[in-house]
Amino acid sequence: MSDTAADDVAAQDQVFEQHRAELTRIAYRMLGSWSDAEDVVQETWLRWRRVDLVEVDRPVAYLVRITTRLAIDLCGRADRRRETYIGPWLPEPASLEPAPDEVAEVAESLTLGFVAVLQRLGPVDRAVFLLHEVFGWSHADVAVAVGRSEAACRQIARRARGRVRDERRGARFGHDADLELLGRAVEAVRAGDVDTVTSLLSADCVLVSDGGPSRHAARVPVVGADRVARFLIGIARRPGWTGEPPSEIESGWVNGQLGLLFVTDGVPTGAMVADSDGDRLVAVTAVVAPEKAHRLERMGG
Repeated sequence: MSDTAADDVAAQDQVFEQHRAELTRIAYRMLGSWSDAEDVVQETWLRWRRVDLVEVDRPVAYLVRITTRLAIDLCGRADRRRETYIGPWLPEPASLEPAPDEVAEVAESLTLGFVAVLQRLGPVDRAVFLLHEVFGWSHADVAVAVGRSEAACRQIARRARGRVRDERRGARFGHDADLELLGRAVEAVRAGDVDTVTSLLSADCVLVSDGGPSRHAARVPVVGADRVARFLIGIARRPGWTGEPPSEIESGWVNGQLGLLFVTDGVPTGAMVADSDGDRLVAVTAVVAPEKAHRLERMGG
């Protein structure tokens, strides 16, 4: 390889590495799995290496297009696997702090609850919503990325926006306030205080828990303040929700949002996050499937 060719390859790799983390997070929002997202990004890199940079006006947009189309293709297979999953399927959590320069909409779209909502959209709807509503791409650019007409993308975006709005039910994105409410609820759960737990939940609060095949969790979403409170207190009294009763429950980063980590023998074994309307918790999301905890880390760990 000539020096010029080697320099071109190095420049190409440098462009890709600058955007690898961003591409991985986009693929994760689409797929809900960090390992699947990394596979998509690896394939994106292989295809990128075959591109002539001279022919690419906007490298970032080109990379996002490749990643998005690969993720759409993989979504179908991933969604079919989840049809036989035991209980509700939730995305894999990871101990990610929010990027300091990220706008609120982009940061919120990475949270566990939000990614779970995205998984209930069709693959193309997910892509259109993310690119247009979250990242601010024009309908024309989105159309090129997903291979649909601009008119179709406008319709898809409108439909997806309504679905997401309805499922979020007024939940707001926050850190400290939501964690404070969740912490108070956990303390009341430990004390077996149904009334206090109930008072911290909205009347239509929804709890979704993912225990996979080996952990106790609700097989269907639990709806209503009283039912959520009694479920949490009941499950806390029986060993096995996280394998063994966790030796510690502590705060930690979960997909850019402060949440609670279940820690056993110094190792995180699950996570819980919550969304509020500013006064009460409207949604509680718990992932206690051990196979999904490998990207969780204790603060300072």
